[in-house]
Amino acid sequence: MYLINPLLTNNNLNNDGYNKLLADIDRTIAKLASTQYLNQVFGFQDKVDFTLYDRLCDYREIIIDKLMGCNCLEDEYLLYIMSKVQKLIC
Repeated sequence: MYLINPLLTNNNLNNDGYNKLLADIDRTIAKLASTQYLNQVFGFQDKVDFTLYDRLCDYREIIIDKLMGCNCLEDEYLLYIMSKVQKLIC
């Protein structure tokens, strides 16, 4: 018989959780941008995932809209978005 171990996540649906997630998104976008910059300036051939960049920018806008007071999405959708973003930035 297997024991069920609950998985604790760090998805906090409050301003601190949103700010931490925005900082993580910004850090990942900056890493992608600096990699592309080094590719163009020095001719490096490092791979840059532009679809990841586009997705992170879209999710960043959604989270900023939520922080600004737009109640377009329910909390369950934001929880799904937060978990998706955390998978993308790992």
